Amino acid sequence: MAPVFVFTPLYADDAGRFLAGGNFYNVIPFEGRYDALQPTVFSFDKTKRAFGVKGNIPSVEGELRDAKWISYAGNQKVLVVARNNNELLFYKYPELNPDH
Repeated sequence: MAPVFVFTPLYADDAGRFLAGGNFYNVIPFEGRYDALQPTVFSFDKTKRAFGVKGNIPSVEGELRDAKWISYAGNQKVLVVARNNNELLFYKYPELNPDH
């Protein structure tokens, strides 16, 4: 288990799937790192009132702190993922799809 700091729609135009991520490394050695959460893609079925895990994104490592969709030239969308003490990550729709 790990704390969740990031919760955002997986795709800018998709209300059905979400991305959750987190982790926390700055703890005393006795506690150990909270690093059990790879960024996870899930959906919520309103009729069943249940969550369904679609997969995870193992290529994203570290302490995720935020994720936001931004628009750039040609009304294209990109997801910017911020990690603690690390560079930003930028993802377009096909790069972030856990089904590929």
